[in-house]
Amino acid sequence: MAEKRWPPSAAALDIDEIGEGGDEVRAIAKLAREGVRMETLEDGREVAIVPEDFKVLQLGGREDLPKPFSRIKARRTFHEAESFGRYVTRYRNNDSLMLADIDKGKIAGVIDYHGEGNPQCGDHVAVLDLQPSEEWAAWDKLEGELIEQGEFMMFLEQHAQDIIKPDQASMIELVRDFSVSSSVNFTSAKRLDNGDRKFVYEDETKVKGEIVVPDKIVLEIPLYRGEEAVHLHAYFRYRIRPSGLFLGIAWHRAYEVRDAAFKQAVTSAAEASSLQPFYGVVDV
Repeated sequence: MAEKRWPPSAAALDIDEIGEGGDEVRAIAKLAREGVRMETLEDGREVAIVPEDFKVLQLGGREDLPKPFSRIKARRTFHEAESFGRYVTRYRNNDSLMLADIDKGKIAGVIDYHGEGNPQCGDHVAVLDLQPSEEWAAWDKLEGELIEQGEFMMFLEQHAQDIIKPDQASMIELVRDFSVSSSVNFTSAKRLDNGDRKFVYEDETKVKGEIVVPDKIVLEIPLYRGEEAVHLHAYFRYRIRPSGLFLGIAWHRAYEVRDAAFKQAVTSAAEASSLQPFYGVVDV
């Protein structure tokens, strides 16, 4: 709190110089000398604090400031649209506003937003913080990285059910082929007419073998927890090194799918809360 001496003019008065009828002035000057001070509270109100048995006195003349306990100051975070919508619906008014930030994956309902000619504090906010799904987090962590063949095989074993193209039987066969060729030397790779890759290898006895890896896979996974599954396309990437075969994936236009999934989540939140969304930066 900011501290000021109050009132400076009274504090400077010499009681002996005050003429008859100046009892109130004498009292004010005496209080000022005894340590009366003015404080500005966090909500903007100004009060006068006097010593000993005197009370804290609220000063007038500030009609622009909110009255104490006249507004809700709260920030609540939710992870699914239904709960977010129920909360906003409970408190919303005609001036409440929804902001959607696609980069942060957040949707904010500012319940006490400004109305026309009616400025508000914007202190009551509900935030829908969309969480990445476990499936998306796993695949996206793999994206852009090249990992050793055995590690890649283990990943496919755990996440083959996310792949809808090629079919699951083909992916199981691919995992089996990788398992069989875990201790061989890969010598070359050839691109087939359909875009797939054929990897040629030989073992210690110079027996040759082949593994065909699809050029592209299609995933069906949700991007956000609790949201609908979407289709994502990814290319297989590879490197043949002296230490073995390294594989990974690269997204194909995943940002477009992400944008569409986020807008669908915004639509769900808007319907649940009966608010019109605005796209921008959520910094509340």
